[in-house]
Amino acid sequence: MSALQVIGMVVGIVAVTLGGLLAVFYPVLIRPQRAIKALLAGGTPTTAVIRSFRNTGRRVNDRVMLQFELDVTTPTGQVVPAVARAMYDATYGRMREGLTLPVKVDPTDPTQVAIDWERWSSDPAYGAED
Repeated sequence: MSALQVIGMVVGIVAVTLGGLLAVFYPVLIRPQRAIKALLAGGTPTTAVIRSFRNTGRRVNDRVMLQFELDVTTPTGQVVPAVARAMYDATYGRMREGLTLPVKVDPTDPTQVAIDWERWSSDPAYGAED
């Protein structure tokens, strides 16, 4: 087998491996993060109260993925249940049921929600409570 054939075979194996990884991780990690970024950029600011939360078992560096069951107060004052997943860093403070979080919601569907950690850490009205 020539060196060129070996290189071609290695490139093929790498391409198939990367394609497989992308197929697995895109729907699980990348697509949800894009939706969250879109909500944070263009969503309507409001608040939500934590009904419950759990660790999903996913971890990136020192951050864990939490799933929150929330009661979201819509801009019209209606309270709707929603579920949000978010990467959580211990510097945000301790999470607990009943805690109010700043969120952004889809103006047409308030059950589509993203936790606004930037507002959480910069607005003294929320303060990262311990």
